[in-house]
Amino acid sequence: NNVFDGNGAGVAGMYTKKGVMYNNTFKNSTGDASYGILLKEISDAEIVGNRFLNNTSALFLEGANRILIKKNVLSNNGWGLKIQANCMENMITQNNFIGNTFDVST
Repeated sequence: NNVFDGNGAGVAGMYTKKGVMYNNTFKNSTGDASYGILLKEISDAEIVGNRFLNNTSALFLEGANRILIKKNVLSNNGWGLKIQANCMENMITQNNFIGNTFDVST
């Protein structure tokens, strides 16, 4: 239930296992390398019930495996969800993509 607003880079979850992020708001992180959340080398995590509003990239996954991304709202971002090729076995379900320039890209 946190709000992350106007961060230069956003929030990074890196080099960990079994992290959970429920019911947070990530908004207004804009710039060349800005994210709502950057997930790098993370596994077995849950991203559920969050709101991503007006970020350059709402969710960016690199080396992220077995992540549950569920019931999130991704609205008015440049990219809703960017997934690199080295991400495996992720479950992405019941999310709302609204007004993003690109909803999902790989």
